[in-house]
Amino acid sequence: MIPDIQKIFTHEDTRGTLNELGEWGSGRAVNVKWSSSNRGVVRGLHWQCGVSQQEKYISVISGKIFDVCLNLQTRAIFTFNINCGGGERLFVPAGYAHGFQALEDDTVVLYTSIPGYDEQSERAINPKIISQFGVEWPLDPLLSVKDSTAPTNLSVMSIY
Repeated sequence: MIPDIQKIFTHEDTRGTLNELGEWGSGRAVNVKWSSSNRGVVRGLHWQCGVSQQEKYISVISGKIFDVCLNLQTRAIFTFNINCGGGERLFVPAGYAHGFQALEDDTVVLYTSIPGYDEQSERAINPKIISQFGVEWPLDPLLSVKDSTAPTNLSVMSIY
């Protein structure tokens, strides 16, 4: 094997960009992505089910976010304000739906997850569901088509 330049996967839309470095590691694959989001953009609430449930580390590289973690079994909701100058990262255990809202333009968030991404196991619920838990997004949420058309019924939230 020799060193070589590889393409980084990039998806761009009106909300900003999502970039994926890829997956590597022996045993359980590690997946690394980062997104660049405009003010108000919400990414999530997403999770992977079954054996593909992910643990995640969320780091803010620039800007600041309002982060939401929703326990899929107990329905407990946790919120965090994270900014790039705080020297902190958020650990999200397996079994949680996760999403965040960019509170500034050009907010860059780094996601590291184990195991890697599995499209067949990915699930989503409409981010507006957090209001059912007494939580509101700080800004008017800008959603992708995928997230805005995701179910709003809590019964779809399962780790299985």
